[in-house]
Amino acid sequence: MPSLRALATAVLVLALSSGGVAARGERPAVPAPSEPAPAPKTGEPARSDAASGEAGTAPDSDKSAEKTYDLAIPADFAAAMRDLGYRADLDRTDGGRPSILSRVARTDFDVTFFGCEDDRRCTHVLVTATWDYGESGDPLAALNEWNDTKVFGRAWYHEDTDAVGLDVTWTLAGRIDLATLDDQLRWWNDAVEEFRTFLNENIYENGPPETQDASARDI
Repeated sequence: MPSLRALATAVLVLALSSGGVAARGERPAVPAPSEPAPAPKTGEPARSDAASGEAGTAPDSDKSAEKTYDLAIPADFAAAMRDLGYRADLDRTDGGRPSILSRVARTDFDVTFFGCEDDRRCTHVLVTATWDYGESGDPLAALNEWNDTKVFGRAWYHEDTDAVGLDVTWTLAGRIDLATLDDQLRWWNDAVEEFRTFLNENIYENGPPETQDASARDI
C-alpha cells in the first residue's frame, strides 16, 4: 500500500461528501467534497469477494506502474477494474450517463460518470451501493449516526424508492496506475463491509438484503 505522502500526490483525488445529515428524498447527484481520503491500512488485506473465489479476500492485482489508465474514459476505467480482478460491466443509467456495474463485499455497486463529453473527459464519478429498506420506522436517525462518526462514505435514505445507500465521489484527473485505483477500491470495499455490519446492527431486523439476483455475477 502507498504511504500517506503517496496518496496525497495521487492523481486520483477522492472527494467526500460533507456527511452529518442523512439525505432524505432525491439525493444530489454530486455530494459536496470535504475531507481527503484516509491513508491505506498497512499489512491488512481488504475484505472482499475475490476473483479467485476465496471468501474474505480482495482480488489479486498487478500493481505495475508501467501501464496507466485514463479513468476519465469509462471504457478505460472498466478495463482497469477488470485488470485488478473486479467485475466491471459497462452500462448506462436511465438518464443516459455512462456507468459501470461491479461488486464488492457481497454487494453490487454502481460507478456513475458525470461531466462527460461523448463518453470521454468525464470529471468525476459517484460510486454507490444501495439496499431496499422495507422496514418499519424511519432509518434517518441511525444513518445520521453513521454520517456523524464516519469519514469515508455518505449514508442516505431515499423515500421514493424506499432504499438506503452509501456513496462516495471520486474526482478524475489525468492518468493513473493500477496501484492507485486498487487503493481506492479497497477503501470502498472496507467502507461497504463496515456499512453492512452497521445496517445489520442498527437498521434491519434480519440483516441487509443481498443485492445480487440469481442471474448476477460475482467478481
